[in-house]
Amino acid sequence: MISEVPRIKSHSFTTYAGRRIVQVVHGEDRAALNIGIGWRGLNDEMERPAFVEFLKKYMATFKFRSIDAETFLTFLKVNVPGIEKDVVWQLWTEGTGIPSDAFEPVSSIYTKILSLANEFKLGRMPKEDEVADWHG
Repeated sequence: MISEVPRIKSHSFTTYAGRRIVQVVHGEDRAALNIGIGWRGLNDEMERPAFVEFLKKYMATFKFRSIDAETFLTFLKVNVPGIEKDVVWQLWTEGTGIPSDAFEPVSSIYTKILSLANEFKLGRMPKEDEVADWHG
């Protein structure tokens, strides 16, 4: 089940919604591949039904509007009491690189890609049948 939420950058929250669409259209494994990294603090704090309700409230409150990170974080803190205790805000919102509490997706497609990439680094090109079912 995909309940991870991406880093809070200006576009990342809407990216989460896009990934949920990928999950419905293309399946769990492809969606997990598309996650890349997730946010454990929010994931640990909220279960999927609670997050769906949060997402609905967020969309109803801010539909057809752009908001800055500060507005989003304030909204998040109000609607998920205590979340700031589980997340190092500065690291996620202003840091560089991948935060230490980020994680890699669990996906058989992702595992296959990493394996082929590691073999490629050693000089082996993937065989056509190994990538034949990949789609853009």
